[in-house]
Amino acid sequence: MPRLFLGDVIEVLAPTGPDKFKHRPVIVLRNCKSENGIIAVYCTSQNNGDDVYALFVAAESQEGTLMGLTKDTWIRPGNILNLPGNSFVRKIGTCGLILEIERIIDLIKAR
Repeated sequence: MPRLFLGDVIEVLAPTGPDKFKHRPVIVLRNCKSENGIIAVYCTSQNNGDDVYALFVAAESQEGTLMGLTKDTWIRPGNILNLPGNSFVRKIGTCGLILEIERIIDLIKAR
C-alpha cells in the first residue's frame, strides 16, 4: 500500500449509504500509510448551498488539473472522513489549497 501525504488527492470507495459505495476524490489531511486508515476531506460535485465553507474548484482550471479532477468539485472542509485503508483506489493529483482547507477547519473548530 502506498504512503500518502498531506494534500494528496486520491480516489477512494466512499460510503454513500448502507452497503453502498461510490468512487470519489478526497484530499488527504494527514501523512499516513494507506493501510493504517485515511483522514481526508470530502469532495463532491453537488452544491446544495448548505455549506458556507465549501471551496469550488473548476475541473478545467489549473488547480482542478493539478488535482486530477474530471468534474467541477466542491471541497467541504467541514466534512472530514476517517476511511479504512482498503478504500484507497489510486492517487490522482495534489491539492494546492491545503493551507486554505486547514484554515477553514480551524475556523470551524473555533465556533
